[in-house]
Amino acid sequence: MNYNMMLKAAIATLSTTILAGELLLPKPAQANSYTEQVARQLVEATILAGHRNIPPTHEPQIQTLRDGRSSVMTLNLRSGASYRLVGVCDADCADLDLKLYDQNGNLISSDIAADSTPIISVVPRWSGQFYLQVDMANCQANYCYYGIGVFGQ
Repeated sequence: MNYNMMLKAAIATLSTTILAGELLLPKPAQANSYTEQVARQLVEATILAGHRNIPPTHEPQIQTLRDGRSSVMTLNLRSGASYRLVGVCDADCADLDLKLYDQNGNLISSDIAADSTPIISVVPRWSGQFYLQVDMANCQANYCYYGIGVFGQ
């Protein structure tokens, strides 16, 4: 099976999962086309980044943010585990940024490139709470939908 066929199959599987209500998304957003768009993009970004066989370690998050605003997620990460934090946003979003901080507010890693698919790779040196700051750097609508996936092994 070639790469494009694998990508289409993964997207079809995700679409079926979303329509069946099996994906763990915020309940009011399940029928929202923007939510479906972001969920598909999250799968695509994960596959394109070469993380197809790395399992999710946290429930995927799909939320909204206004242009220039930020949101923070708390993540419990294990020492020595290899994590990929993947962000995506809807078609009205041109730039989404991710910054990972430790419990003391020290910046551990970030992806602040001018794109809508930030990816952070990290192997924590200690187990504990970390904080992922999501910045909506460029949204062309009243608000944009974004998705965060955390994968690891």
